Amino acid sequence: MAKLVSLETLRNAAYAKADLPNSGNGPVSIGEANGLINAAYAKYYDELIKSDAMYKVARQSITTASATDPAAVLVNGVQVLDTYKLPPDFYETKGLDINLGGQQMQTGRRVNFHDRNLYKFWGTTGWFFGQWILYYLLDAFMVYVPIPQGPFTVTHWYYPVAQTLSSDTDVVDLLNGGDEFVSLHAAMQMARKEESFELVAALKGDFADEMQRIREMAPKRDAAEPPRVTETSRRRGYWPSRAGRL
Repeated sequence: MAKLVSLETLRNAAYAKADLPNSGNGPVSIGEANGLINAAYAKYYDELIKSDAMYKVARQSITTASATDPAAVLVNGVQVLDTYKLPPDFYETKGLDINLGGQQMQTGRRVNFHDRNLYKFWGTTGWFFGQWILYYLLDAFMVYVPIPQGPFTVTHWYYPVAQTLSSDTDVVDLLNGGDEFVSLHAAMQMARKEESFELVAALKGDFADEMQRIREMAPKRDAAEPPRVTETSRRRGYWPSRAGRL
């Protein structure tokens, strides 16, 4: 169940742990405290992503355009084509679903940048079932290998950037006790600024315990079955014999 916690609540908890007044009249202003809360939340958010338990996942729908290659349209080093632009809140790609028509769904595969021209070498064009469809990220764009030769729907699963809290009433979902993680991390920075190094050491110990708890529990979101190994080197269809080396 979601646990929505406001910026004001997190800031007051951090002030209390750092033994500072929550009015902002002490050595850490409210604006600075808000910055520390957001930095701490970003750290917590990264721990959730690293757990690979599908927290915070978003999706983007992309329609390809025939013979459109973002890698080939740079003007003075600036990308001018918006067709395959990543969403403005993009952080990390989780995966691609490619609809080749009807029920023909295929998973997009990440390709090393070094191998971006393999299909050009082998003379393979177009997208069809049984052929691996590859992609790589180029600046703020997604590039497909081979270049699509028609309109196809691609669902891009991705992690957005961490939410930024600016108003006291802004809330984030901190799950089971994540507010303790965030407020402890912010309080450590407050105590460090005040040069209360004994308090910093005490808070650091509490934070280490909370970090360990998050790292142990976050991956167990789906406790019904253990994770399985993902096969990545299978040779399929028309992909050349180098496939096993991708």
